[in-house]
Amino acid sequence: MKEQEQNQDPIQSILAEIRQLPLQDQARLKDELYASNETSVDLDAVLTSTKFSQGRRCPHCGGDHVHKNGHRKDGSQKYRCVKCGKNFMITTNTIFQGTRKSLSTWNKYLNCMEAAKSLKETEQECDISHGTAFTWRHKLLDAMRKSGDDIKLVGIVEADEKYMPISYKGNARHFQENNDRRPRKRGSEAVKQGLSNDLVCVPCAVDNAGHCSAQIAKTGKCSSKAISKAFEGKIVPQAVLCSDGDKSYKSFAKVNDNILVQIKAGKKSIKGYNIQRVNNYHSQLETFMRRFNGVSSKYLNNYLIWHNAIKYCKKYAQNRIKLMLDTASSAQMKVCASTLSKRAEIPILA
Repeated sequence: MKEQEQNQDPIQSILAEIRQLPLQDQARLKDELYASNETSVDLDAVLTSTKFSQGRRCPHCGGDHVHKNGHRKDGSQKYRCVKCGKNFMITTNTIFQGTRKSLSTWNKYLNCMEAAKSLKETEQECDISHGTAFTWRHKLLDAMRKSGDDIKLVGIVEADEKYMPISYKGNARHFQENNDRRPRKRGSEAVKQGLSNDLVCVPCAVDNAGHCSAQIAKTGKCSSKAISKAFEGKIVPQAVLCSDGDKSYKSFAKVNDNILVQIKAGKKSIKGYNIQRVNNYHSQLETFMRRFNGVSSKYLNNYLIWHNAIKYCKKYAQNRIKLMLDTASSAQMKVCASTLSKRAEIPILA
């Protein structure tokens, strides 16, 4: 008996004791562990190495005759271009430009994003306003989505559609002016039964390396055109494409030169191929989205890329924060809070 106790995995013993704790204490323990393992990243050094990897260049004119030009009050280095005479900083033309917060605050914010914390938790942790927490979230996710456009799915690729109710969360005026259907409780099922236009179709694909792609394609039932627009340029030719029996995949596989394997209803696999991986992706996505109590369709694509980065791509599990930072710093874009509310209510693929 003593030998069995000695041979027992200490981690499993600890986990067994944790499961006996009340849920409130388990949540407190989780927060304490997260706080003790918060990752610290030198954002200034990462930005410098990314933007000046091929030497100092002016983001305004591209000139390479650049010299240092003092510091801001917060200690940030300023630069001046001799060619055009303009001043700039390492954050110019990045999502960090104009945020008026130190990079150390951004470091805390990245840790909150990695932990998928709510806006309320994030604003308390980083000492920022609710509006700032929301805007920063979509600044970062916009940059990540732009980088995600280059993803390639290879080998064995499993694909299936996920249907989600259209949500006008935060857009009540637009809903009242443009819809005849009755309102529904946030996070609840669609009002109409079946695959109606009250749902958005999100084609999802996952390869055997863990790379994944998901974005809104259209409203209502999936179509061959929607599949083509969603996966064109993402699933490489000659890849094995596994799907359910939906006919929408046939034309895409033919044009894209993929080997199509369709698992029809009632069967779990065919010749060793299945769609369990993409079904697992759907399950994890549902769990991830549940914590936000409904997400506006306007921002759904951003939440999909967020889920892909921190919940499904286990390849980057040990370095998610650096992955997010590298993506954000390399994206040459500027996102303003005033433009977020002006986005299309349902961003379907053109």
